[in-house]
Formats: sequence, C-alpha cells, structure tokens
Amino acid sequence: MLLALGTAGVLLRDAPHGWIEIVYRALTDGLILLAWLLSATGIGGWILGPILAGNQTEDRLLRAVSAAALGMGAMSIAILGLGLIGALTTAISWIVLIIGIAALAVTIRRDREAFVFRASEVGAGAPWVLLMLVLPMTWMGIGALVPAGLLWPAEPAGYDVVAYHLQAPREWFEWGHIAPVSQNVFAFMPFNVEMHFLLAMHLRGDAWESMLLAQLMHATMIALVPIALYAWARPTGRFRASVVAAIAGTMPWIGLLGAVAYNEGGLLLWGTLAVVWLMRGTTRDAIVAGIFAGLACGAKLTGVPMLLVIVPFAVFVASRLGRRDAD
Repeated sequence: MLLALGTAGVLLRDAPHGWIEIVYRALTDGLILLAWLLSATGIGGWILGPILAGNQTEDRLLRAVSAAALGMGAMSIAILGLGLIGALTTAISWIVLIIGIAALAVTIRRDREAFVFRASEVGAGAPWVLLMLVLPMTWMGIGALVPAGLLWPAEPAGYDVVAYHLQAPREWFEWGHIAPVSQNVFAFMPFNVEMHFLLAMHLRGDAWESMLLAQLMHATMIALVPIALYAWARPTGRFRASVVAAIAGTMPWIGLLGAVAYNEGGLLLWGTLAVVWLMRGTTRDAIVAGIFAGLACGAKLTGVPMLLVIVPFAVFVASRLGRRDAD
C-alpha cells in the first residue's frame, strides 16, 4: 500500500494528468503483471509439490516465494521451446498464463494450507524495520515506469537494455520465432530472464508497449528477494528476519538494477533461493537448490562460478570443519 501511494504521489506531482497514467498502467501492465505472477506461482507450485511431498505446510511463505520463482524458471524454458519452433504467439502466451492460474487454483483447492498464510506471519513484531524497504522499493517501482536511459548515467544510459536485453527479444518477436541474431553477440548469452521480456511483447502485442511491463517483471523478481530472505530467517525470530530482509532490500544496487529490464533479477532471485534451500540440509531441499542454481546460471554466466563452484566449495569446507569439531 505504501509503495503504491508513494509511486502515485510522485507521478501526480510531476505530471498534470498523472492520474491518467496511473490508471492506465494499473489496468494494463499492472493486471498483466499480476496474472503473470499468479501463473508463475501456479506452475511452480505444481512442480514443487511432488519434490516436497510430505512437507506441505512448513515455511509457507518460503514455499510460496519459491513456487513463484520456480514457475518463472519453468515459463522461461517453455517460452524458449515455443519460440524455437515458431509457436509462440499472443494467443499461446495468454494460454500459458491461464494454465498457470488454473494450476494455482487447483493447488490451493487441494492443499489450501500450502499457500495461504496469515498476515501476521509476514512481519508482525518488527514492522518498523520492514518500513526501511518502503523507500528503495518505491524508488524501484517508479524507475520501472520510466523508459530505459532516462534514469541515471551509471546505468549507463540504458545501453545494455536497448542493445540486447530488450533488443534481441524484439527481433525474435518481429521474426515470429527464436533464431541466432548474428549481428548481436550479446544475443548468445543465457536468456532465462529475457524470455519473460519476449513473453511480455506477445502479451501486449507490441515490443514498444511491453517495455515497461518487462521492467516491472524484472522489478518483481528483485522485490521477491527480501521476501525470500525473510522467510528463510523467520525461524530465528521476526525481528532478525526483518533485519535480514531490510539489509538485502536497501542495497543501492538493488534499486538501480531492479528498475530496468536487466537479468540480474533472475540471477539474484534464483541464486538466493539456491543457497537458502541448500542450507536447509535435506536431500529434497538439495534437489530444489540444484534446480534454482541451474536457473540462475541460465540467467547470467556469472552464476556458474558463484553457485556451482564457490557454494559447493563452501559447503565442503563447512562439512569438513564440522566433522573435525565433532571428532
């Protein structure tokens, strides 16, 4: 609520008819963004259920965030496959969203406790700490409604966004299928996040109209990170969990990168969940962690050394030290 009011206030102050823009974005990009998030949660929950069978109600907030993130990854792969065979259209894109929403409805009906949790589970007990997230999240939300290149020179000037994060999906959208973009070497990078930008173009039916929706999708990925960390730290107490979420969400780099259509959001979200699930310790949790690590590496190549080299090494060292202390 505070995020929405803050964003609305800025737009109304800086534009004579800002309320028109607010209503328009809420009824177009806002509703599509909500449908996309619900669909991803449904698809992810359907995949996550069998893996975590027998552990349906534990850490419900973490489970919900993980379902959304896992669904985003599954949608990325599905969009890639549909695009490669030239079957990705506006109609098919909406069908994908509808399938996900239907899966969410079925999952909630089958196991309501898996995803429905009380508001008191989120942050009661330390609301003043969580208020630290209002400013950076509002800043990111407002930035996502500004075309790339107009925010700050350090970005720098939207070059990466217009050069390949949105440009490669735009060419695939115009071609009607995914194929090598020989004139753009960046188009050969991992594109797990950019697949959603391509989906946005089909959902809006136009590459230009989808620009802000793509940025809002990326901002949503970033915004889920503090929630995931809060859910992970929640067993240690609400105050500590709130501090963890506040530290993560107030990093300046978060707001800067989150407001534009980059791929860091996918790397950060999937990478964070990979580490979180690995630290839980069970074999089933490790399987979930491995899936998220793969999705993170498919978002950005820097995920390979961070998640496939450094994290396993750290786990190995910790286990050896633990055994030595036990002896």
